[in-house]
Amino acid sequence: MIRPKFEHPVVFFIDGGSRGNPGPAGYGVAIQSPTGERLDSISKFIGICTNNVAEYSALLAGLEYAVQHHYAHVKFNSDSELLVKQIQGEYRVKSPDLRLLFDRAKNLIQRIPRFEIQHVRREQNTQADALANEAMDQGAPVSPRVIRCDAVFESGILKPLSRLELPEKQIVECTIRIKG
Repeated sequence: MIRPKFEHPVVFFIDGGSRGNPGPAGYGVAIQSPTGERLDSISKFIGICTNNVAEYSALLAGLEYAVQHHYAHVKFNSDSELLVKQIQGEYRVKSPDLRLLFDRAKNLIQRIPRFEIQHVRREQNTQADALANEAMDQGAPVSPRVIRCDAVFESGILKPLSRLELPEKQIVECTIRIKG
């Protein structure tokens, strides 16, 4: 495996956003050479999710890029204090949804010989923020789909009485109306 030789780290600015929490979301990643030259950028609309999921999606996109390009030394900058402190081990990851993303990130980080991450102010993260906003702008407006079904509550679990056509692990909002 040939790794690009940079004396200093390749720099990643990452940001994720959600218009509503949850709401239409996207992320942006701005990648710079150690001298500050823009190497590449990534942005993507990711559907309806929380701001924190969007932030982790940006981190994962940047890490995957770094691994694919065999970078030996990377420095990530994020304006999400929660994400940075969770990756650094200062905060616990309590959310099960974030735990899955956190575990994926940690696995990718292990594949990079030298990884750094730091919290930066929003004003220092304008490129990634602009990319995340572009992604959210390009995302198709998504209106909530309403599916009605009857369900039975057994042993602490709500079980639908008919098959639901939903993607695996889809998060749904439930309103419960108890029938007589």
